[in-house]
Amino acid sequence: MDENDDEALWRAVVKDVNPIQRDKPVVKSPAKSAEVKKPKKVVERVAAPEKPVQKAPRGKGIDGHIADKLRKGQLEPEAFIDLHGKKQDEAQDLIINFIKVSHVSGRRLVKIITGTGARTKRAHRDNDPYATEPGVLKRRFPEFINHPQIADLVLHFQEAHQKHGGAGAYYVYLRRKDKTLNP
Repeated sequence: MDENDDEALWRAVVKDVNPIQRDKPVVKSPAKSAEVKKPKKVVERVAAPEKPVQKAPRGKGIDGHIADKLRKGQLEPEAFIDLHGKKQDEAQDLIINFIKVSHVSGRRLVKIITGTGARTKRAHRDNDPYATEPGVLKRRFPEFINHPQIADLVLHFQEAHQKHGGAGAYYVYLRRKDKTLNP
């Protein structure tokens, strides 16, 4: 076949073809060129409301700037007390007295060392999965610090930064001496 035969054949095929109306869009499919695809249903999606992003945990009673500095270990405690080896009643009395004296002295940030507890140390040493419960002083610390005699003096407490004792110590942020609720 030469080029003239191809052209004559093509003219014979298209002589009965009518032009397509251009009001409707034509979508040609590779498999079936004459088929027009229907447009898909448009579904509107409503975006979920954005949750406010909280950069750092905020403490009760302290502003975000102080909370960030505590979390990063950037504030130095002005005094500390070590409760290692103390019994529960003795530790509670020491905490109450320490907080009262610190507040009267005008201190704002103090550190209380409870230790992590002998069970926790044994768990790491012996790989004992059943010995991971924290020591009794660490476990009862929130109860001690919320004692009615000192609850109004404490603005905030949290576990200390690693450089100040980590899980074995707590920061206690005290009210200003002149801002005490119950003098």
